[in-house]
Amino acid sequence: MGLFTIFIILVCIATSFFAVGAVTGVKLGSDYTSSVSLKTSLVFTATALLAMALSYILGKMLAPVLSGVYDWVGFAMLLLIAIHFLLESMEKAPSLNYTDVVHSNYMIKVAIQVSLDLFLLAFVVALAKPDAFLFTLFFGGLFSFCAVLFGLSHGYHTKGSVIANRIELVAGIIMVFIAIRYLLVALG
Repeated sequence: MGLFTIFIILVCIATSFFAVGAVTGVKLGSDYTSSVSLKTSLVFTATALLAMALSYILGKMLAPVLSGVYDWVGFAMLLLIAIHFLLESMEKAPSLNYTDVVHSNYMIKVAIQVSLDLFLLAFVVALAKPDAFLFTLFFGGLFSFCAVLFGLSHGYHTKGSVIANRIELVAGIIMVFIAIRYLLVALG
């Protein structure tokens, strides 16, 4: 798994963050302000960074135990990300209202849910390409911040849920191909 593949996976994962931002932008409507979007983006980014760091540490700790099955574990986790996107493309992404943003309890739960894909990716990186973790951490954080912010700012002006569902479907299809390619390359 090269850096370009990791970059493509991170772009695909950013679609989940965009979907939540876009659906929330539609729901907030005129309540949308720059402080609300900045706070929401920062909470989602902090959760994503924490999820990736914890997963990477867990992956490094379990690496000796999983030494014979790295390839299959990586394939399974990439396939789980793909399945998640395909399922999410069929339903509406979770959205936040103004109260959720102000009180943060529900927002943190949604941020954790959306960050699970990054958790799985960081585990795969820990097993398959540990030297790419800082690359993954940097771009994962950057993309999650920008995707939520972009979704919030443009969801109000467009049909955010329709666009988000289509983008997640494309991301899911791309992830299926990446998972299969990962396994084929790993098995030689």
